[in-house]
Amino acid sequence: LLQRSVPRVELVFEDEAEERDVFDNGRPKLDSRKASPKNAPVGHIRCWDPCTMQDLGMVKAFTPTEVHASMARAKSAQATWKMSTFAQRRHFLNVLSRCITENMDAIVRVACRDSGKAKVDAFMGEVLVTLEKIRWLVSRGEGFLVPEYRESGLLNLHKTSRVEYHPVGLVGAIVPWNYPFHNVFNPLVAAVFAGNA
Repeated sequence: LLQRSVPRVELVFEDEAEERDVFDNGRPKLDSRKASPKNAPVGHIRCWDPCTMQDLGMVKAFTPTEVHASMARAKSAQATWKMSTFAQRRHFLNVLSRCITENMDAIVRVACRDSGKAKVDAFMGEVLVTLEKIRWLVSRGEGFLVPEYRESGLLNLHKTSRVEYHPVGLVGAIVPWNYPFHNVFNPLVAAVFAGNA
């Protein structure tokens, strides 16, 4: 059988500094005793490199309305996605795997900047672990989601027991910051492969 080609996903960097991986040395350094994500205007989160305490700027926090709108879009998409075949889900994960592989330098760079870890830790603990989970799901995930018969017990010899796995819908994950890439993608890829959004 011919395998579907895996399209390429082009990532667009949000700013010139990230594209070049150069941050202006004139950025202020925060006081490590006083630094807090809450030291930002309402509706924003302050970010900094924990190794250098260099201020990385602020990101806008989602409002409750934006969270609910995002959830509504995901629920709408899931209505179609839950009907997808395992072949389609494998294809999606292969596209994601290619995207991660082609952008691993940027992923490692940002993971180091966000968490303060060394590049080798970011590469091994963020990128490789995520790619291995995707590889495993693509090669073996379907086998763990197919219906299976179970023993009904001696008193139920006249009955059969069957376990079926069905998508549950919208899946959310609140994850710690210590592995900013892997901790997001770890639950995400399994949920998506199982037909959830």
